[in-house]
Amino acid sequence: MTGAGFPVPPGFSVGQSAYLAAMETAGVRSRLYDGRVPADGTSEAELMSLAAEFGGTG
Repeated sequence: MTGAGFPVPPGFSVGQSAYLAAMETAGVRSRLYDGRVPADGTSEAELMSLAAEFGGTG
């Protein structure tokens, strides 16, 4: 994009394999996978708590 003349802020990128390896090492992938669908009958308060735990608003 820089070559096309667009203003691009300095930064870096992380490849998919490195990102997934870091998520796996930190145990984040399994926590997100396990928490992806709340159990039937989960209350609104419990859903709000889960959303806050996983970085949502609440």
